[in-house]
Amino acid sequence: MKKLIFFITLVLASNAFSDHHHSHKHDDHKTKKHKKKSHHHDHSKRSHGAHDHGLAKVDIVHEGKNIFVKAVLTGFDVFGFAQKPKNQKDKDTYLTKMTSLKTKPTDYFVLPKENKCTYKSSPEIEYEGDHSELNWNLIIQCKKKPQALSSNIIKLLPLVKKIKYSVIPFTAKDAYGKSSTNKEEKLNI
Repeated sequence: MKKLIFFITLVLASNAFSDHHHSHKHDDHKTKKHKKKSHHHDHSKRSHGAHDHGLAKVDIVHEGKNIFVKAVLTGFDVFGFAQKPKNQKDKDTYLTKMTSLKTKPTDYFVLPKENKCTYKSSPEIEYEGDHSELNWNLIIQCKKKPQALSSNIIKLLPLVKKIKYSVIPFTAKDAYGKSSTNKEEKLNI
């Protein structure tokens, strides 16, 4: 339970202390001229973190037979566009990706079948102007305590180029951070 409280505190703190400045022309998302992955502009009303294209942030807490995951990605990295869907193609892409995140989290975060795990997935998208951010919370409950969790985010969302993991395994003293560009990443939990 202490780790769950720590996880909630970590999630809240990551939003409170994140960089809220990035700048570029908003239509740069649609052109190849936009090369900068981290950029700044004023977001005094913005509630979510820094806007880094190609970078996902994933916090994982392992508490007994339960795993809690919080993933934050830009909407551009998930859907291929950052603004609200405007045409039918964008609406179809949005619906397909959100449905996949909601109903197939086992494709993105894989545990061995012998752990007999169930997933509760809550992806939410936030918009501000021409930008969006996906906040994805997962609760994974297993009948058998898992030892490792595999992440397939980069494999399934190819616009994500790097993931920053913050992992608090079952033994909290073994907590670690890790950056990865691997298409599939096995994390000790």
